[in-house]
Amino acid sequence: MRVAAVIIKDNKILLIHRIKNGQEYYVFPGGGVKEGESLEEAIAREIKEELTLDIKLFKQIFNITNQGQEEYYFLVEDYDGTPQLNGEEKERMNESNQYIPVWIKVSEATNLPNLYPKEIREKLSIMKDNYLNINKETYDKSVGFAEESMRNPQNYNTVVEKVGKYLTGEELVLELGPGNGYVLKLLSDKGHKVVGIEFSKERAELVKKTAPKAEVIVKEFLSYDFGEQKYGLIIALEFIHLFPPEEFKGIMDKIYDLLNKNGLTIITTTMNETSSEGYFKRADGLLRYRRKFTKEELEGVLKNYNYEIMDYFETKRLSGEPIMNYICRK
Repeated sequence: MRVAAVIIKDNKILLIHRIKNGQEYYVFPGGGVKEGESLEEAIAREIKEELTLDIKLFKQIFNITNQGQEEYYFLVEDYDGTPQLNGEEKERMNESNQYIPVWIKVSEATNLPNLYPKEIREKLSIMKDNYLNINKETYDKSVGFAEESMRNPQNYNTVVEKVGKYLTGEELVLELGPGNGYVLKLLSDKGHKVVGIEFSKERAELVKKTAPKAEVIVKEFLSYDFGEQKYGLIIALEFIHLFPPEEFKGIMDKIYDLLNKNGLTIITTTMNETSSEGYFKRADGLLRYRRKFTKEELEGVLKNYNYEIMDYFETKRLSGEPIMNYICRK
């Protein structure tokens, strides 16, 4: 058996550029599983030995059979250290046998003809591209559902009331995926300067209609360049669960980086007994990618960023599904 790590940072993936006897190709860092060793123990050991990295948050995302051998791939969401070649790979290095750690854009890695094994290129392509297109199509089509949800504004009112206790009125507010714009309306009516970023053009139009005082950016959050702008409050209501694991750390990093010192964020998602991910049908029958978090899992993520959790409360969807709400200070 072999284990390998999918390490992604700033939309780049860490690969090993191999040059062997005149042949050039790319592989994922990793190695064999020792007798009596769990897969989790093996991947942590291998990445430490090969790249001197201490991986902290990681989970198995898929496995394949490659040339008769089972290979297990782990997405690494957090780690300590800077990648440096080490161990057996470093010892074997010579002019005709090279191991070079390199960061390559995920979009480029999926098109590398010499990234092996071939099945991984296909899986990376699915992970990177399809979920955004599917989610965007779903949200464009479900603008009526978003508008209808304003008729039951209890959750929105609760969120604004809870977070309002920590605001001075001077904060610039950014909402990620504002959907129908009702929260931006409530905050702008209270005198706050508000901005929303929404990648669905149909929903962006609804946001402009609902919250005419808001600035609305019609772009995808992760790829949009905010320049030097910082925010006193970032609102992410049922937003973070729309991204697969390989994008999730980039989302959380960007939220953290966009906050002012001592800035606030409110992060909400549905509460689940077990974590999972995939494409699920909504109540209206439309398909979208969803990641499901447990309470312990999400709290672990927040603690990794050293957020101070100012408040925690639960609300419910119209379906009765519980929602976890965390107000955090940077």
